[in-house]
Amino acid sequence: QKTPAIVSFPMVFEATESIAAAALDAGLIWVTYGGTLEHQSADIRFSFRESGTLLGEAAAKWAEEELNGKGKVAFLIDETIELGRERTKGMIDAFTKLAPGVDVVAREQAIDPDTGLSKTNALLAKHPDLNIVLGITDSAAYGGYKAFQQAGRKKDDRKTFVGGQDGSVPSLLAIKQGTFYRASAALAPRDMADAIVEVPLAVAAGKANPSAQVPVKLVRRGDTAEIDALLAQNG
Repeated sequence: QKTPAIVSFPMVFEATESIAAAALDAGLIWVTYGGTLEHQSADIRFSFRESGTLLGEAAAKWAEEELNGKGKVAFLIDETIELGRERTKGMIDAFTKLAPGVDVVAREQAIDPDTGLSKTNALLAKHPDLNIVLGITDSAAYGGYKAFQQAGRKKDDRKTFVGGQDGSVPSLLAIKQGTFYRASAALAPRDMADAIVEVPLAVAAGKANPSAQVPVKLVRRGDTAEIDALLAQNG
């Protein structure tokens, strides 16, 4: 159809290479969202490793302060795409380095709420004293949050920490309400939207470095103004 520019989030990067190559051969602009392809004009990334690191550091600090550096943690991870692998590494490396006394009981593949819920339910059956669930996405972590609640954990339990990444609305609301969903490495929707428009335009204008690295920021209980700003952008 000769659409002049395409911004794509490839769920299977290897399978998308030939499509991206065909787009470039046709003279189109191809921008990869959430990673990097061999065949592309530019990419939009969002601080993948830093995102995981921010969450892992926050959870480890909490574990040292609230659990005396002891307890059990489960990671809801993704090893299928670059974004997931980088976030996973940042999250696990930061946490295990700063909280070595916390037992890692599982690393489970989960990126959506249903999988996060089912995987955490299974983990709680084996480890009813599980303290911490950290997610590669807020969607997966929110599933873990609901599993804790279904298991009878009070929503403000002092010995429980759930955290995720992205800044999804349900997670932001849970943080704002003071529950044990305590942190999100959040992206501002406006920043993402701006990049989706600006990067193809930068390619078309011939700019030397058209790619974008969208910033990420950890939000926690008490960051009410920042959470409200993110919620407004999601509205």
